[in-house]
Formats: sequence, structure tokens, C-alpha cells
Amino acid sequence: MSKPTELTVHTVRSTKRGSDHYGSCEVCGNECSEHFVATNRRVSVRDDGQHILDGGTSGTYGHMHCLIQRFGNLVAQDSLQRDGNVLLFPQWAVDQIMTKSMGARRAV
Repeated sequence: MSKPTELTVHTVRSTKRGSDHYGSCEVCGNECSEHFVATNRRVSVRDDGQHILDGGTSGTYGHMHCLIQRFGNLVAQDSLQRDGNVLLFPQWAVDQIMTKSMGARRAV
């Protein structure tokens, strides 16, 4: 079992295909030689304390630089470990999100 948190993260992966397959970049509208897809995922915590990511929402397809411009920091999906079909999210990354979140709250 796992419990959802209020944290979300955008993962990104290469589709290994371009505009010939996916059409234009959804951010800038220009053609892409290689499309990337950014997916917003909710972070949950298992009973054993391990953080995991859900399947996410439908993704946004486009140039890497356009996706970074729209969503900010992205986590490379292929850098994450898996437990079966579940993406594991490391504690250091959760800590980093929490630190940024606390900084943003103080700035308000």
C-alpha cells in the first residue's frame, strides 16, 4: 500500500521519434527532429518509506528546451530505478523538492 503526498514531479523521456510521427512541438509549434515527452507524476510513499511515482497524466510532447522552459526542472525517466512497473523516486530527490517548496513559501 502507498499514501499519496502533495508532491508532484515532471519526468521526461525521449520518444526516439520526431515530427514525422508526433507532429509539431506542443509548446512552440515548430518541427522536432526528436520529440521528448514530459509527464506530471504524483509522488506517493509506501509503508516501508520508499517513494514511488504514479503513472502520471498525459504528457506534453516537444523539444527538450521547450519542455524545460514550460515546466522547469525535469527528471530523466530513464535515470529512475524500477520495482516491477513502478518508478522509484529517491529520498534525496524528495528532499530537494521539499527544500525548493519551502523556499518558495518563504518568498511569498
